[in-house]
Order: sequence, then structure tokens, then C-alpha cells
Amino acid sequence: MLENVFNDVLKLPHITNGTTRKHERKIQELLENHKFKQTTLDTFGLTKAEAKDGIPAPFGTPMTFVPEPAGSQNYPDFIICDHNGKVYFVECKSSNGDGIVWNSGTPKADGIYIVSSGKHNGQSIVKGSQFIDEGTPLMDEWRRKSKQLQKEFQELFKSIETDWDPYFRAMNNYKAKIYAHPKRQERINEVFKMVR
Repeated sequence: MLENVFNDVLKLPHITNGTTRKHERKIQELLENHKFKQTTLDTFGLTKAEAKDGIPAPFGTPMTFVPEPAGSQNYPDFIICDHNGKVYFVECKSSNGDGIVWNSGTPKADGIYIVSSGKHNGQSIVKGSQFIDEGTPLMDEWRRKSKQLQKEFQELFKSIETDWDPYFRAMNNYKAKIYAHPKRQERINEVFKMVR
């Protein structure tokens, strides 16, 4: 059961991610230790684009998971089908401090986020909806407008036949504490209610 995996996650010390993907590999190891079997994305009836957008999976095979279903730099890190046939999208985030950097977007409301804090040498589990506040739609708008501005400038650069090609890379800092959040345990309990 996914609940047992998450209990083991909460016992882990901080695990950095970076280019070695250690955090994700550890979560995959825990899934396999709890008898989840790796499968392919078509088992969930989703395309890569649908997985990246967090489109709910129409079905899944119990006790299976797909690592990086939309590619290594895209949401989610895992699609998991629990023992009861429920499907969850899980993302791993790791920080030397106690915040998160969202590289290319904002949290998905139905996602489950496993957050590793170097500052507190531990893990937290948070529902995506718990990150969403009145600033989230503004972040989405900022991202859309930034991409549009990038496209406009790329056309300008192309029209003058230069070798320069501007590229916008999002880096959205979420400043609130995760591990040291005053309602950390309540947030964790919400995730456990979701997966029971």
C-alpha cells in the first residue's frame, strides 16, 4: 500500500536530487520494496503530454508505477497505482534549505509532493493543493507572458539574422517553509487521508 511507502519516506534523512536523481531513485527503491512493479505509461491509458499536464489516469493496474512518465525534467516523477486501483501523481523535490524551486511551472492541485529538506535532514509529504494560494494564478500568468515575450524576441532576432536566440528558463521560488511549516503534521495527515 502507498501509505506504507509514505511512512517509510518520512523516516528518511535528507536526500539531494540534482543530476544524479538520488531522491527519485530512493523513492523507486521504496516502491519496489513494497512490491510495486514498474510498468509502462500505456498501462495507465495516458500519453506523455497528458501525464505532464496532470490529466487523471482513466485506469491503472494495482501495485504498479511508472518512473518519469513525461521525461526526466517534467512533472510527475512517478505515476503510481495503489493496491485499490487509485492512481496518484507523485513529484520529488529536494532543497538544501526548506523551500522549493519550481523550475517550469506551479504545483498541480492533485499531485503529491515528497519534499526533502537539507536544513532539517528529513522528508515531508504535501498535497499540491496545499501550495496553491492567490499568488499561484499570477505565477501561471507570468509564465505564459514570459513565454510570449520570448517568442516575440526570438522572431525579432531571427529577422535581423543574428546568431543570438533568447531563451527563457523559469525559476519560481516558493519561500514558505515545508518541513518547518507550523501545520506540517496536518499536511502529512491530509496526504494519508488521500491515499487510504
